[in-house]
Amino acid sequence: MLGYPEEAIREAFLNALIHRSYLSTDAVQVKVMDSHLTIWSPGGIHLSLTVDQLSKSHPSKPNNRLIAEVCYKSGLIERWGRGTNKMIDLSLALGNERPEIIEYADGVCVTFRKEA
Repeated sequence: MLGYPEEAIREAFLNALIHRSYLSTDAVQVKVMDSHLTIWSPGGIHLSLTVDQLSKSHPSKPNNRLIAEVCYKSGLIERWGRGTNKMIDLSLALGNERPEIIEYADGVCVTFRKEA
């Protein structure tokens, strides 16, 4: 997909659905630019986790347990708490930068950058 690892983008979309706040009326937003792709979803990272911990081994803390269960049972998720690490590994394997994950505007944004 345009120089980005497709499986990593899929993981980011799944995270946006599973971990977003459904109390918010904001939509998941996707921006595709020449140099990068961003996926933003409403709701922050679970209170017991930090952005830094997402690149290490960490527990899965889905905001939407039922959606997470459906994704897991359908094979879209292979292991709990592995999605962000998988996005990083797949991006680096393609020669791209490591995805940037930040919290801002009451949400979480994942930015994928193409090979420099």
